[in-house]
Amino acid sequence: MLIPGTTRGKIYAGFGGATTLLLLVGVLAWLGARSLAARLQEMSADRLPGVMALAQCDDGQLSISDGIKAALLRRSGEEGRARAVQQVVTKLASVEDAAKKLEASHPSPGVEKLWKAWKAQFTAWREKIGEALTLLEARNKQVASGTSALDPEVLELEERAWGIYREAEPTYQQARQALEALEATSLAEASASARAGDDASSQTLLLVSLAVALGAVLMAVLAAAMARGLGSTIRDMVAEAARLRDAVAAGDLDARGDPALVVPELRPVVEGMNDTIAAFVVPFRAAATCVRRISSGDVPQLITEDARGDFNDLKESLNAAIGAVNALVADASLLAKAGVEGRLATRADAGRHQGDFRKVVQGVNDTLDAVVNPLVVAARYLDQLSKGQVPERITAAYAGDFNAIKESLNRCIDALNRLVADA
Repeated sequence: MLIPGTTRGKIYAGFGGATTLLLLVGVLAWLGARSLAARLQEMSADRLPGVMALAQCDDGQLSISDGIKAALLRRSGEEGRARAVQQVVTKLASVEDAAKKLEASHPSPGVEKLWKAWKAQFTAWREKIGEALTLLEARNKQVASGTSALDPEVLELEERAWGIYREAEPTYQQARQALEALEATSLAEASASARAGDDASSQTLLLVSLAVALGAVLMAVLAAAMARGLGSTIRDMVAEAARLRDAVAAGDLDARGDPALVVPELRPVVEGMNDTIAAFVVPFRAAATCVRRISSGDVPQLITEDARGDFNDLKESLNAAIGAVNALVADASLLAKAGVEGRLATRADAGRHQGDFRKVVQGVNDTLDAVVNPLVVAARYLDQLSKGQVPERITAAYAGDFNAIKESLNRCIDALNRLVADA
């Protein structure tokens, strides 16, 4: 349920108004496009094909007349006459094709009436032209078979064809006049259809422009009202978010946003920020406590509380650190106990440690080796001396206090060797 005056209500009202205006513009545009499409359909499917078909008829009729003339004139030559006859045949087929196109273009009643008048004249003329064409084809066939062009029979065919052509000339002129009237009417109708399309387009553009202008004004008014209403809300939200940001940056993780300072719709946002800070505080403080205890020598127990995502990665890292420190302490205790008990051959396993911890354990092992080896040598020499066996001087190299022990043993060996020699 929308509460009047709330932020959500204002947003829904704004988008509802915008949607209504958009639908209005869409309806007006659809109606205009439909009218324009009808005009274009009339132009492209009826008027324009009809005009093109009439142009094809006009060209065909003229070409047929010119072809018959060329086929009858002796100066055209035999090849020219043959081409002219073929031209007449081709153009007759072209006119027939154009006539079918015009009939399929749904001509208007006025064009159809003129079309029938022209078709009657053209059909009568075409029948005569067909007779003349038959005579000319027969004449050309005889000449092609070797008969002289001046042969009486050939000349008779020409005269008969000329007679038919002259006889059909008045009908041709009437057909020409009918076709010109037909073309004039078709062009006039096509122009009228184009003007109607232009008018429909202009009217549609006008209506859409008015609707867009009205929508722009209403949206501007609505946007201004919403801006005033949302401005203070956004400022309050930004201020509270900035306060929390500054508090966290200063290390005050106990700071929380006050949901009461923002509108009810945005209070969940402030509460969500508070929950986010709280979600970080618990593992952060647990990690800080754990690190602080380790730094003071108090190794805590492993963390067993459930954690998810990156928090679980933090828990696993802390547990790994605790385990590594415990292992280091255990090995140090092992070596210390072994030293107290005199088990100087005991060493810690440095391989189960990593990084610097491994270096520490290995360093302790190396230190024990450095201490134990001279002690073992000294013990062996003293054991031999206690049994009356004077050993050879120690020649191995030692450093620092270990070298002092070596020198003392060598002086003792020298003294005993002199005593034995004197005895």
